[in-house]
Amino acid sequence: MDRDFELIAETSLKKIDPHRDIIAIVTPSDIDPRARKALAGLRPLIAPDQVPASNESVLPQGYFLLQAFRVELDGAVFEGQLGPITRKLTKAALPDCGKIYSVPFFLNGTDWFNPNYKVTTCDERRVWWPAGEAPPQDIPPREDAASIP
Repeated sequence: MDRDFELIAETSLKKIDPHRDIIAIVTPSDIDPRARKALAGLRPLIAPDQVPASNESVLPQGYFLLQAFRVELDGAVFEGQLGPITRKLTKAALPDCGKIYSVPFFLNGTDWFNPNYKVTTCDERRVWWPAGEAPPQDIPPREDAASIP
């Protein structure tokens, strides 16, 4: 399974960081040792308390905060946030949280298959419900939302 971690890490970083702009990966202390070994061969690893302090950002540009790296019997996931995560608000008055990447993998026979990956920011919100029905009660309507018949 060590080779699976290596393959998932290498493929995920090629998608997230094709130009090798990531300076370091910030890893939690409880990371799976196999994941740590796989990542250490690709980029420098640092603990959260080693992230450079700044008045400008929580996570500087070039740092990737690993949030999940699991390899299981039927699938795998590699997720995290890419800086910069600033202490500022965006033009839409929402917190700037960098880009959040999610790279899922599925087993296809004995091979890992990655159909796509998702990139979001923390200010994105997409809620879907059937046409002609009221929005779910736990989702407040947006004041700037247009009505679509």
